[in-house]
Amino acid sequence: MKKQLMSILALLSFSVHASELSTFAEVADAVVQGKQLSFVVSFKDCESENPPANIKASFRPHALMLIANNRVTASDKHFTLDNLGNPTIEFVKYNIHADTRVEVQVAVMSAKDYHPVERHQINCQLGKSFQVFSNERQIT
Repeated sequence: MKKQLMSILALLSFSVHASELSTFAEVADAVVQGKQLSFVVSFKDCESENPPANIKASFRPHALMLIANNRVTASDKHFTLDNLGNPTIEFVKYNIHADTRVEVQVAVMSAKDYHPVERHQINCQLGKSFQVFSNERQIT
């Protein structure tokens, strides 16, 4: 009983700490170490053909790739509704470049037959409008 209580107390003493990775080298190192990353995007601080909306979003990719030591890429596909309530599929690809440019490419497709509805690109900056966090366990 005493061992079980001590085990429970030890588990409760762990907390999750997210540290920001502000350089490309830090992001690339985290990818090759297999760390879980989270992306936080402030779209109003990015550039786009369309006026950016005042939206902040968080995304936790399940798969990331480091390509030629100069680009980290990840993607997400999700089901949603457009402004008119029509079912759509959004495919979003994130490219983080060594020079700190971040491209967010969005393809919106009809959920019925996957025909393209809209495509656009949003350009952000690593450490400014696009932040990357690594979730690490830390004993408190």
